[in-house]
Amino acid sequence: MNLPVWRTHFLRNHVAKQLQERNQLDVLAVEHVLKEIGDLGMQDSDGRKLNRHHPEVWKAAGYQRFFYQDESGNALYCQLGINKAGHLNDHKTDDAFSNQTSGPHFDNLSDLILKLGRTHTKDFQYGGVKLTPDPRAIVLVSTTGSGKTVAARKAFLDCTMAPRSLQPLLANYVPCWAKLPGTIINNHIEQYGEQHENCLHLLLLQGLASIACSNTEQDLPLSLIVRELKLGPPVLIFLDLNAYSSSHQQLVAKAIIQFQKVFGCFGHRCVVSYRDGTSKSETPDKLPDKLKDDRGEHIGLYSIKHATSFEAESYFENFHKFRAELSDHIPGWSEPPLTSEQNKQTAAFRELLDRYLEGNTSAELVSTPLFMHLATVLPDSDWSKVHTLADLYGILIDKAHLNVTSNHEPEAYEKSSLGKDRGKFGKHLKNVICTRFALHTLSNASTTQSPYDDLDCLLDSPDFNPLTKRTPQWFNVDRLWQQSGIYSNTQDWPAEQHPGTVPPEEAIQYTLLMRDGDQVRFPHDSMLYYFAGVVALIEYQLPRSVSRLTQSWIQATARRLALNPSVWRLPAAFLAMKLFSMDVESGIDDPEQWFSLQVFVELMVQAIETKEPLAMVRLLESYVGAISHFPGYRKIQAILYEFGSDIRKQPAHLIPLVLSYEEPQFRKALLNLCKTRKQST
Repeated sequence: MNLPVWRTHFLRNHVAKQLQERNQLDVLAVEHVLKEIGDLGMQDSDGRKLNRHHPEVWKAAGYQRFFYQDESGNALYCQLGINKAGHLNDHKTDDAFSNQTSGPHFDNLSDLILKLGRTHTKDFQYGGVKLTPDPRAIVLVSTTGSGKTVAARKAFLDCTMAPRSLQPLLANYVPCWAKLPGTIINNHIEQYGEQHENCLHLLLLQGLASIACSNTEQDLPLSLIVRELKLGPPVLIFLDLNAYSSSHQQLVAKAIIQFQKVFGCFGHRCVVSYRDGTSKSETPDKLPDKLKDDRGEHIGLYSIKHATSFEAESYFENFHKFRAELSDHIPGWSEPPLTSEQNKQTAAFRELLDRYLEGNTSAELVSTPLFMHLATVLPDSDWSKVHTLADLYGILIDKAHLNVTSNHEPEAYEKSSLGKDRGKFGKHLKNVICTRFALHTLSNASTTQSPYDDLDCLLDSPDFNPLTKRTPQWFNVDRLWQQSGIYSNTQDWPAEQHPGTVPPEEAIQYTLLMRDGDQVRFPHDSMLYYFAGVVALIEYQLPRSVSRLTQSWIQATARRLALNPSVWRLPAAFLAMKLFSMDVESGIDDPEQWFSLQVFVELMVQAIETKEPLAMVRLLESYVGAISHFPGYRKIQAILYEFGSDIRKQPAHLIPLVLSYEEPQFRKALLNLCKTRKQST
């Protein structure tokens, strides 16, 4: 019997296309290795380039090997368990699950999907127990970089792939990697007018129809899809709620709830990734604002278990083994054999991992899985330069900006607006473009993406918003930054070589920015905070010496953070780490001379004067928490947490409490800095 029309289109067009996708992969480890192989410019015996599109390369380093087996028969993928994150008035919680009080409730996302698909419920009409699917969507809520997208990608692949000759774990499901274009959402609103919220489940059906019919001229009626959903196998719809603009997030969230209400009883399920970037700590037990109205009836809230230090070390070692074994599959790959040098790198990784785990803010910026990946791809020769997470980001971002030819011909780059006659200035220009984008995006705190159409204005006229006819919210008017390249197209730029000469498509092609439909984003949200906290605040002009961080800079920086502390909370953590690294490199033992401590004192003064004491105290907690692995700051962090409630009510108590510090050298430094600050005002 032939498959129904919709399923035929869907499997042929969407699922096959997803399995064949090779560009901008969302599994960073696979993307990195494939990029490395392509950069070598090798060829096989037939003269074909050995890159990500070569079947042997994909077989050796693609999804199948990463997720399902390496040379030892074990997956390189670090599998993390799934926990229930709590529900509001969750009257449908299965007793078999809710009685579990410790450890992950499920081995992984696929295990969760399987178990929710065969939930036992009481049959009140006939007595006994029957097997019915839990009708709710799965919402994974966790910190940025915690592995939500990778877990979802693994579950998607589990519908069609498996280790060796085993049957796929989710073979009974039809997977859909959905991204609803903004045009579909806008057309839905226009078509149904004031009644559009009463039929939002049709929005997902329109998305399914659009995905199934991509690259074809045939339109499928929604009635056909409804029939298939009622009679066909269960469908898994994978969505990232943060991928939508703030104006569309609420509609998509309601569409998910309505879809589950209508089709959840048939076993269909939305699997939603959500990062609540507006909360203080992004804790997974806080129901996302966009889904609060559901009260747990059609939404199940879950979080991903944190990776342990043992898992992180194992991944670091296994990744290097994985790279070394590529020589058995790819001619010309010459990864050096594992030696005692590797043991030194493992020890350095362990030391950085300890600092990362001790830093209270670090896991909020970058979760352990992403930290594991970033550390594994750091070149061995650069480990001596890394004191904090900010150093790690700086090195990797510099290398990423220098390496722009892996997916493009070098000749094409040299002829581009970014490559033509730019020389070393090209690196600075790329940083300026990314920093403008980061600041612009952060000014809209509800999302980590910005419309593609905004790039033109950011590159050409950063001081003017053509829609409002006013200076845009992200643009800083402080005199200290006014003449910098980040905010100006006239200062510090060679003639006719300012960002306005770079077309938006080239900014996407040759910088870290990525286009996702009608939106633009970074490969990872934490890059927003790095560019805002390090590049915008410290490297605000062409690279200068450390002596540029004057008292006027310290005061201007603290004032700027205090203007909108809720937005600057996470960038402030990167700022603290970079300043601390500069202190370490300076070799100065006296804490009074440390930039990191001087900025902290100025931030305390701003906290007393601010109209937002709660947000400012949270910013201070984020700032100190990022460097709390150092004993001096660890005590300050303890004071902020112990007396946080009192400080929020009476900000004037902040400085006396911090000055009660027992450690003599640090207390003396704080006291002197506070006196100097008081005298200067």
